[in-house]
Amino acid sequence: MAILYTSASGRDVRTHSYSAGHTFNECNRKFSLARRKGWRRREQKASFEFGKAIEDAIQYYHDDGMKTGTAVAKFGALWTPVQHATGLTYSKKEKNWTSVLDMGLELMWKYEEQFPSFGLSDIKFQLNYEKEVFPGDPTYGDLKFTAYIDMHAKRNGCPIIVDIKTAAASFPERPGMLRLDDQLRTYSWVTGVPDVAFLVFVKGKTPRVQFLTDTVPEEDRLEAGRIVGRDMVAIVEANKADFFPKIPGVRFPNNHCTFCEMLGICTGDDKLRDEKLVNISAMPTEKDWLDTLGEEE
Repeated sequence: MAILYTSASGRDVRTHSYSAGHTFNECNRKFSLARRKGWRRREQKASFEFGKAIEDAIQYYHDDGMKTGTAVAKFGALWTPVQHATGLTYSKKEKNWTSVLDMGLELMWKYEEQFPSFGLSDIKFQLNYEKEVFPGDPTYGDLKFTAYIDMHAKRNGCPIIVDIKTAAASFPERPGMLRLDDQLRTYSWVTGVPDVAFLVFVKGKTPRVQFLTDTVPEEDRLEAGRIVGRDMVAIVEANKADFFPKIPGVRFPNNHCTFCEMLGICTGDDKLRDEKLVNISAMPTEKDWLDTLGEEE
């Protein structure tokens, strides 16, 4: 039976994810360097820690019975130790640890205030879905797609999946836009739930919380599934041939190479490589670090 690839730790991988497919389509070589060769970004972004603290504070708020102020207090408790982390980088909008603390506290207050208007009930967090993409196929039958859903709930008596995001800018509120989000429609396909939502925590001078909903048409869900299958077959074949070519781009608007963390490797600049990257292929681990990456931020 086919495998997708062999990981940096020597494990045969047969499970695909949205983040893996996104990286593969962005650049085959980047996918290989990260997932097969074990290169990862050395820099730690504060935005990742912020997003995790927001999600954990929300889950705590609901698990603790939605008592007033608990989301706010929990975020503060989670964010406090981050001030001692070394090597964290903050964006221009984030500024520094204190600024992000203030934004997070305000966002949690707004979430507690606005939540009743969302109409959500029976909330569950981080449910894992797995789907056989080629059931019964003699070659690809063992391959699966997996996804962790931030929030699964009911709204108006129907199931809905909610993707929690932190962002530097508000998401467009034009009707029908959510069904055009590739990740959301892929998650709609793997779960079989057509109703989707974005819960967006927008950073800035005036932080705001957005809750946007949509219904992904069946045609779009099936299309998303076919794209997943196509990508998985392409990865299998690339792995067999050991051929993961670069998808280069240095001219705007396709200038992704200029800010890619793998730039040092692709240009033969060892100094830049070692400044930007660390290789984890020699680290003994039962579960690859890439398997635990958030489906993103």
